Amino acid sequence: MVGSAGFEAGAQQAHVTACHATGSRTNPYVVISPSVSGTFHGHYRQHERDIIPPFHYQENTYSLNWGADGRAVQNAAIQKLARLLPLGTLVTIH
Repeated sequence: MVGSAGFEAGAQQAHVTACHATGSRTNPYVVISPSVSGTFHGHYRQHERDIIPPFHYQENTYSLNWGADGRAVQNAAIQKLARLLPLGTLVTIH
């Protein structure tokens, strides 16, 4: 089963696609895809405004701000990114 952020139950993830809070009024989030370890150590534990879908790290599942509002922000950010890329660009979202 795959969710809106590409989270596959039971699968080993290499990267997590998340929205990193920038603090900017005009561009409040950027889409990033750090490693699972980087997501846990560099975003989940240090950036309380980031939006992080469920991910597995060291036999536990974590997420941050992943309610309906967070999912809507992330989906909009990914759609915006897709509109900015040239037609035919392959984008892999883990």
